[in-house]
Amino acid sequence: MVVPALAVLSGPVVSRIGTGRTAALGCLLFAVGPAWWAVALDTAPHYASGFLPGMMITGIGVGFALPTLVGAAAAALPPTRFATGSAVTTMARQTGSVLGVALVVTLIGAPDGPAEALGAFRHGWWAAAATAVLAAATALALHRRGTAART
Repeated sequence: MVVPALAVLSGPVVSRIGTGRTAALGCLLFAVGPAWWAVALDTAPHYASGFLPGMMITGIGVGFALPTLVGAAAAALPPTRFATGSAVTTMARQTGSVLGVALVVTLIGAPDGPAEALGAFRHGWWAAAATAVLAAATALALHRRGTAART
């Protein structure tokens, strides 16, 4: 529920700080969510205090990053290539999602018991957070490239 609202509100942020910085901010916010889960969650369920804050933070991050990156990709396309370019962008995003899920499943493995499962999930959450930080660094490179092109 957070993502659609922020997708609309991210436009003024992009205008103020730029595409790369907005996408990097979104990626960093997203990284906080899995890091939160890695630290806050345990084997006893605590949805409101353990899981929900991470979900809200990841939703805010995705609300800033995803529409900004998709918009940047679409803006770079000539009008005659928009449909094909949008399809390639969507395919790349979906391929990344599939590879990410495969990586997390590999990291989690088949743990024995709740304590081992929690440790395995923590490895997956830290991997997701690290990947989001790398995405933020990549988005900042996009910002620098866009700045250099204007000068």
